[in-house]
Amino acid sequence: MSFRQSSFKLACFRPRKDFNATKEVKRLSQFIREEKPYFESNIDPRDLRRALVVKPKFNSQRITVQAGAFLIFGLRGSLEDEPDPGVKVERITIGQPEKRKMLADLAILGFSDGTLFPEIESAARHIRERV
Repeated sequence: MSFRQSSFKLACFRPRKDFNATKEVKRLSQFIREEKPYFESNIDPRDLRRALVVKPKFNSQRITVQAGAFLIFGLRGSLEDEPDPGVKVERITIGQPEKRKMLADLAILGFSDGTLFPEIESAARHIRERV
């Protein structure tokens, strides 16, 4: 870890006003404003230490069909590193026979590669596999 990364992580424990006054956060805000000119540099440093759920605008066919959300991780790399209090992370291994049954059950409900990934390649693969 470089000195700059280390000092930025330490800055995350400052009060919001002091945190937003740091050189690194001012630069970060500058980058954000290049895409979002209305962005106000009032970042809560606690947000950089947790995972956030983001629901996207449904402005593409793929996102609309999936109707999902994204996880954005701050300085922690994953939920497994240091889960938030009350969050339990478990890994479940699904064997090949169970996977086939789950995929068949999902297809009955209308979920498939063709519906989740509506691009022509996925739709073509889905049709080819069903024939």
